[in-house]
Amino acid sequence: MEHSTYAHPAERFDSPACAAHLPAPPPIDLAAYRIGRGTRLQAGYQRAVEAFLFQLQADGGVSENTVRHYAHDLEMFGRYLVKCRPRIETLQEVGPATLVGFLRYMTSVRNNSRESNRRRLAALRKLFEYVREREGLRHDPTEQLAIEAKRSERPVTLSLDECRRLLEATKMTSFPIRDHAIFRLFLTTGCTLSELTTLRLEDVTLGDGRITFSGRNDVRREVRLSPGCLEALRQYAAWRPKAPADSRAFFLNRRGESVTKGAVYHAFHIALRHAGIRKEGLTVHSLRHTCIALLWEAGVSIKVLQQFAGHRSLATTRTYRWVGPRPSVPQPWDWVHPVDASVDVPTEA
Repeated sequence: MEHSTYAHPAERFDSPACAAHLPAPPPIDLAAYRIGRGTRLQAGYQRAVEAFLFQLQADGGVSENTVRHYAHDLEMFGRYLVKCRPRIETLQEVGPATLVGFLRYMTSVRNNSRESNRRRLAALRKLFEYVREREGLRHDPTEQLAIEAKRSERPVTLSLDECRRLLEATKMTSFPIRDHAIFRLFLTTGCTLSELTTLRLEDVTLGDGRITFSGRNDVRREVRLSPGCLEALRQYAAWRPKAPADSRAFFLNRRGESVTKGAVYHAFHIALRHAGIRKEGLTVHSLRHTCIALLWEAGVSIKVLQQFAGHRSLATTRTYRWVGPRPSVPQPWDWVHPVDASVDVPTEA
């Protein structure tokens, strides 16, 4: 126990007194938020998290995706308490050392980046703020913590050679045709992970080589596919597993269900390992930055690049000046992305 404050039995997570003080929110779709599924999370902690998430939704101002991320982060913290701090039975007993231990565990064991830990700490701050206001929590262990900001605004990206090695390495995953198409799409269209996992059959028009992504606030952007990406998607479409009649997801797992973000990251880490690429802070979103950076370097018109990337402001596109010098005259672009060369699309054995 990290604090000398006495935790009354009524404050135990699973006690009736604790439950009586918590608001009773309408049922939340736990399958969507994955709170406590497959773990031994204490009932009181789970209930507190569910109430917090419900309140977050009710207040508005945050996206559904943010709520899901917070839910996942808080589930990870609950798993950590069960596995590494089993003697902690109340939120009163959680101190700064517990939170530091959790963040270090996520970095060293789960290979989380500083950015991921910053988000996890933000979720914990929100939770403790909520419990402190509703339950009179005597201390907020997050007040003493801060994660060092990035020293440089330059995002982590891959070189052109590393991109080609990564694409070659996707042929060594469990689903080479699908995963090669996925990472071709990341590297040649600059799509985000959310855009990819929400992609539907009707969004992909292979006949004329176009694809439509749905971004934040249902903003849609249409992109022409590069020849290499188009061929990869055609190969995948021919291989694509049979899906239930009501499923319109484009990328599927072996059960015919929509591919999850976790599955994409799993394939990403396998490909990175086979490609011999090790870079701190490298995430799937880094592939979007890589895509845009390579087109910037190739001299694609800034206005064309803005439309391609879906940036609302031209100023956002101009932040890629860190890439380096560009040709003084914008170069015509025939939609062939620099990564297209020298990487063959895998075929089914």
